Amino acid sequence: MKRISLILAITLLVSSFLWATAGKTATNPSTELLGLINAYRATKKLSPLETNPVLTKLATDHSKDMASHKKLSHNSTNGDTFAKRIEKSGLRSTYSVENIAMTSSVTYAKQMFELWKKSPPHNANMLNNKINSAGFGFSKSKDGYWYGTFDGAAIKKIPVRKIGSFKDELCTFSRKPHYVTYKNQTGKNTKFTVKTSYKNGSGWLNPNIKSFTLPPGGTQSIGCIVFSGELKSGTYNGSVQIEWNDGIDEYIYEMMIKPSKIKLDCNVPQSISNLKGTRFTVRVTVKNLGECPSKIRLVASSTVKGLSYSIKNPEITCFPNATSSSEIVVTLTQTLEGGKPFDFIASIEFASEKISVKKTIMPKMAIG
Repeated sequence: MKRISLILAITLLVSSFLWATAGKTATNPSTELLGLINAYRATKKLSPLETNPVLTKLATDHSKDMASHKKLSHNSTNGDTFAKRIEKSGLRSTYSVENIAMTSSVTYAKQMFELWKKSPPHNANMLNNKINSAGFGFSKSKDGYWYGTFDGAAIKKIPVRKIGSFKDELCTFSRKPHYVTYKNQTGKNTKFTVKTSYKNGSGWLNPNIKSFTLPPGGTQSIGCIVFSGELKSGTYNGSVQIEWNDGIDEYIYEMMIKPSKIKLDCNVPQSISNLKGTRFTVRVTVKNLGECPSKIRLVASSTVKGLSYSIKNPEITCFPNATSSSEIVVTLTQTLEGGKPFDFIASIEFASEKISVKKTIMPKMAIG
């Protein structure tokens, strides 16, 4: 059962003009406050606190809630207590504390720290030897006051065990399934949760199951689809994690997306009539020099206004070592300035990349 230390809020009202010469806080306020608290803890021979993203979000959301309602309170406007917010977050903590404050000072992070030091219950929270993690959040109200929240917690360190790895080399818009048989080795009925984690990219790992419960020794088949989508060429790393109360088992994934090698060219007339209604055709050729088929979207533009474009095949699938083509019918929707050249631009978009080619066209003044 969680033990919650709910400390009274103290309001700090300091006229901002007293700090006008100080300017804005030099560093990130969360980083500054963490540094101040950890330095203070070091003088008492206490271990430093680590920033936790869940606590940071809780603290930030609560500060925004207080600032938007101009109310300093440990309870959210929806009625949630600090203990309830911790519970809803799903954080694995055994003990938690919270400090809040309000000030008009531009050096708000430092002022809140100094205030808490002078208040025995708030000071005890900062020097609590049970907590190991912290999160900070700040928000400014419309009347110019800064609201701040420090959430601290004793977060249980969950061991991570790597139990498998996969490595794929894929083209864009490719997919590959992997299936593993997972066995419950906890010795008791256990509920497991399946999550994905990414070092770069996102959404390219897709487990076919989110949670399951197994008896001791029971097994569960887990499928995971690796889908490259429109990610750019390069190497992507991620993992599928199977979590339970006392541990995390992890499958490591590495996906390399092969580079696309596309050559683009187009043929345009060297000159055209400058009169409104003039129409000409541009032939676009796309050659795939790579190993992967590419889905290509064709786009037309120019360096002048007054042109409309009708693309015969705006989407092309270009296969390896093959050449595809399309036509763009260009119509002048207004008369152009004669004798002043402009650039026609043909572009292709594929796998989050874009290639363009420019060709110059001379509009000649019509003689009547």
